[in-house]
Amino acid sequence: MVQSNFFLPCLSAQRICRPTKALQNCFRKNTYLGGMARIMALDYGKRRSGLATTDPLQLIASPLCTVATEELYDYLCNYLQEEEVEALVVGQVLQKDGQPVPQEAQILDFIAKLQKRFPNLAVHRQDEHFTSQMAKEVIRFSVKKKKKRQEKGLVDQVSAAIILQEYMGFL
Repeated sequence: MVQSNFFLPCLSAQRICRPTKALQNCFRKNTYLGGMARIMALDYGKRRSGLATTDPLQLIASPLCTVATEELYDYLCNYLQEEEVEALVVGQVLQKDGQPVPQEAQILDFIAKLQKRFPNLAVHRQDEHFTSQMAKEVIRFSVKKKKKRQEKGLVDQVSAAIILQEYMGFL
């Protein structure tokens, strides 16, 4: 999260001034909340991947965005440099017979590449059975405008948030 438009009122003058670099870093890294890092979830897809993140206190999981899967690594590298993230939860799908889906090898390669770049980032797997169906139901009941409900990326974001909520329930 870039805080470039972040302003605080000055008490000595009746104008807006920029905070010091140290104060900006404090807000960016959430040290004012005890330094807790976020947890991020990923719903990895063939074309699009949904992302969700917790608040700095790790109480609430919220959809973040949808990224084209081929741009996902670059997006996550930029995000992880800006935000303090302690763990990444990646959805795991198994077939009905318990075998991994064909896409699992690609997901494992992606995780290995990310862990090589960020060795301190913990990566966890979370079962994501039926998260897309649950996300569609959540969207159907909570999003009023039909055009917004039909956005393809919204299901991926909400699925990632559901994966993260389920993971947080197991902490």
